[in-house]
Amino acid sequence: MNRIRGAWLCAALLVCAGWVAQARTYWAYYDCAPGVTTVLVLTNASEYEREEAVTLRLYDAEGMPVVESVYDLAAYESTAVFLNGLLVETDESTWGLAEIESQLLLQVGVWLGTEDEWLFVENYGELTVGLSDVAIETYWYGVNYANTENRQTTVTILNPAERLIYGTLYLYDAHGMLQEYEQIPLPARQPTYIEVESLYPIGDDVWGLIDIQTSGAVLVVCGYFDAEGYLIDVDVIDQPYYVQYGSED
Repeated sequence: MNRIRGAWLCAALLVCAGWVAQARTYWAYYDCAPGVTTVLVLTNASEYEREEAVTLRLYDAEGMPVVESVYDLAAYESTAVFLNGLLVETDESTWGLAEIESQLLLQVGVWLGTEDEWLFVENYGELTVGLSDVAIETYWYGVNYANTENRQTTVTILNPAERLIYGTLYLYDAHGMLQEYEQIPLPARQPTYIEVESLYPIGDDVWGLIDIQTSGAVLVVCGYFDAEGYLIDVDVIDQPYYVQYGSED
């Protein structure tokens, strides 16, 4: 189990994204060794639909390919891929790199746990940009959330700027249906807590994408809790997955 705990500390080093021929590639950590479970949540954070939208490849601890699978995603739809179920058999070498390719604006949530408890959650899909660029007009941040009987999520937005900015929160279910949206003032250097449960009450199908649009760069802090209300993990998203630039006029 020490290897899993160590992976928590280094998970941020295993993610990166780059554009190649209009496609975006993501790298994430997974572990399907005996007694360990990994679930990937793949979310289309756009209105565009595409068959065979996502290609997932798993490599073992020796860097050898283990399995490849392909998924369709409708607009704003999420799908949960239980990696252990993709594998015919597992052993102590069944952990390492997950490679995800897509031509969509994809968000990836990684839930890793044991048979008894979740250990950590990570959100992948951030686009590294120079956030001081004055030409940027709109920032988009993606959050994988779950508000079911077994998992709950909290969201806090922190505005590090010296001025008030504004944001809009869009909450989609796993089928890509918009369930709620809310316009939010974000005061300077203050945390703004979003009561997710008040926007969309707890239920079996209450999981998917929280899409956050802001007029300035922010930090999005996600708290993940188990069925008893104990904290599983805190994930801080400090990079948008998409930015829009203003006109040059």
